[in-house]
Amino acid sequence: MYKRIFLLICIFFWFFFAFSEESTYQQNYQNFPVIETFSKTDFFPTITELSSKNPIFKQFSQDVEINYKKLAIEKETNLMFYKYRATKDDSLHFIAARCNISYDSIATLNHISSIHSDISGKILLIPTVPGLFVPKNGVSTIEKIMLCRNFDTSEILCYNINNEEFYFLENTKFDETERMFFLNDNIRSPLPNGILSSRYGLRNSPISGKPLFHNGIDLAAELNSPVLSCLSGKVLECNYNDVYGNYVVILHDNNMKSFYAHLSSFACEKGAYVTTGQIIGYVGLTGLTTGPHLHFEVYVSGQTKDPWELIN
Repeated sequence: MYKRIFLLICIFFWFFFAFSEESTYQQNYQNFPVIETFSKTDFFPTITELSSKNPIFKQFSQDVEINYKKLAIEKETNLMFYKYRATKDDSLHFIAARCNISYDSIATLNHISSIHSDISGKILLIPTVPGLFVPKNGVSTIEKIMLCRNFDTSEILCYNINNEEFYFLENTKFDETERMFFLNDNIRSPLPNGILSSRYGLRNSPISGKPLFHNGIDLAAELNSPVLSCLSGKVLECNYNDVYGNYVVILHDNNMKSFYAHLSSFACEKGAYVTTGQIIGYVGLTGLTTGPHLHFEVYVSGQTKDPWELIN
């Protein structure tokens, strides 16, 4: 008899603990965002033309319209993705207007960091529901700013698209700060009061006197004048060599780099994130130079560009 009572007690506690563990597991699981995977983007419907005559685009437009109606009455939407290859005549504004989806949605889903980014030939994913796609591992300036939003990740859907996870903020647009960074990517002069002393292009070297292509511009200024970052970005190098003296290299969005040479000293360090107009160093005489000035270069996709034209 005692054995039966002992056995019943054991069975009772076994059920009790088993149920408790299951409940705890379910509660903990609910704290994680729901993840839906879209790994085979090759199978997404492809829009070949943004025209109502195109059957795929017509279907896309109907899907978008249905989701807007659901949003209006606070019903669950059905997020899907279509593909479209941008032409040389397309702009982000044009595509967004034709698709009736905000450019915020298209830009964040496709890692477009600026309204001025070149999208020609790029295969874009177009969502059927408006909202911001915030990558968990943001790289560009706008993505890092979005990650600073105060949102509860446990209550937001997370989508895995092409093996990359995005938080999806449904029916949300850029806030004021995000929009400012997205719409304005004009290069700022690293020396606002500097005097252009040597232009970009072929010139006679002031050191050797021989013809030599000048990859940047020289801006003359007083010794120890503050040098500013032309755009926000990540500092790749703070270093020294015999030609350029103390120099800084900054990586910006859209595969752009800027180079600042002949500095007297640094005001930043490798790996740091700097904002537009932040002091990164001071005008000096280090390296091969005939007077205090800043040598400034800009590279886009590995090719030099005339900084003076970009600034102006």
